[in-house]
Amino acid sequence: MLRVERQGELAIWVVDRPQRRNAMDWATMQAFARAVEEAVRDPALRVVILTGAEGAFLSGADLYEMAHYRTEADGYRLGQVMGDALRQLEEAPWISIAAINGPARGGGVEVALACDLRVMAEDADLAFVQVLGPHSRVGWRAALAPTGGARPGAGASPNCSPDPRGGGIPPGAG
Repeated sequence: MLRVERQGELAIWVVDRPQRRNAMDWATMQAFARAVEEAVRDPALRVVILTGAEGAFLSGADLYEMAHYRTEADGYRLGQVMGDALRQLEEAPWISIAAINGPARGGGVEVALACDLRVMAEDADLAFVQVLGPHSRVGWRAALAPTGGARPGAGASPNCSPDPRGGGIPPGAG
């Protein structure tokens, strides 16, 4: 579920699925994509703050639900919806702020990277923990490319690593 609150020129989007650490199921992904589309068309909007409910930012896709979508077509549809939403978020005319209030994993990190600014709580961390399959997306490379951080084997800090143990990109993953 995505809660959208509006206060004048400010919109606050809260991914509210604490029972799954704010992992995005298909309905939440579609709601997120709709929210981005509507916001892009809103000339009065100046700032969007995106956060998660109850101490977690976004833990990526809800893998329990995604297990029911096993085909390549399902993976393409997921990638298309979220990929388009993230591109629109990156190119939006308003300022987007990821208020990272707790752990962010996989697609949650991709969402944070698509925002203009990221503000993190002291106990928040970022990690790419990919489960390979038809829903896997390596869009983080595209998101990092403009900053020069998308080199295979380039490594990362322990708090922003595809391997939760730190140490950068695992062998064979780049």
